[in-house]
This record gives sequence, C-alpha cells and structure tokens, in this order.
Amino acid sequence: MRTPLDLDRGEQPRQEELHKMFPFWVRRTITASLAPFKEGDKVYLYYPRRKKGISTKLLTRWEGHSVILNILNDCNARIKNLENNKVVIVHIDRLAKFPEGDENKHTDLTSAWLSYAT
Repeated sequence: MRTPLDLDRGEQPRQEELHKMFPFWVRRTITASLAPFKEGDKVYLYYPRRKKGISTKLLTRWEGHSVILNILNDCNARIKNLENNKVVIVHIDRLAKFPEGDENKHTDLTSAWLSYAT
C-alpha cells in the first residue's frame, strides 16, 4: 500500500532492491510451510462445541482417531473418522498429528486426559 508520504518522497531506500531480490512468490514460499501430513496419517480433528451448563474449558475440543484418506489441495484433506466411519473434508489447520506409539494406549481422549491428569 502506498501512503501519501511514499508518493511524495518515493519508496523506502532499500525496498526496491528487496522486491527485485525476492519476488512475492519466493517470499511466500519461504514464510509458508505446507502441511506435514500425508495419506494414511492418523490425526485428531479440532471440533469445538459448547454444552449448556458446562464450562468450555472442561470440554474436549478434539475428536480422536481419524485417518487421512487423501490430500485434496494445499488447504483441505479428506479424513475418515475411525470411530463412526464418517468421511468429511476439513481444513488442514483443524488437524493435529496422532502421537506415535499411543494407538493401543488410549481408546478415547477422555482416558488420555485422565491418565495425563493423574
């Protein structure tokens, strides 16, 4: 964005050099990172919900045991919930990797939380 000061005095001294050295797509690829997921990864799905009469900080916000069926694009993935076999398309920002070695340790998030709290 150009401000009246830029129009009056020109761009900042080294701004033009930076734009020539690093075009937008280069700067974007340096700062952005693709999702670290691949097909077949086990993930948790962020699914916040509210219940009347219960504090929101006590509710679980993650639904567990889903597997990535395929990555649709840079932002979306098709996942399958292993508990009820539903297939949904979600944004990758709502996914978290399932910790390795915990597959048999906890069958749901409640037992995982209880073992962590004790």
